[in-house]
Amino acid sequence: MTREDATGVSDVNEVIQKFLTQDETHNNLVAMTKEAQARIDQLNEEKVWCLMGGRWVVSEYGKV
Repeated sequence: MTREDATGVSDVNEVIQKFLTQDETHNNLVAMTKEAQARIDQLNEEKVWCLMGGRWVVSEYGKV
């Protein structure tokens, strides 16, 4: 396996840059995942709201 196969880049400086920025990339992906999950949760609440005819139904688990 070559360096390019392992990293997706052929230039040594690009390999170093990818290594140095991997934590930042990971943190950005985690933040984006949290934002996407929050949006999914919001849309699910709106869906329930619409399905219930614009009324919240409260159960033992909270708003449903």
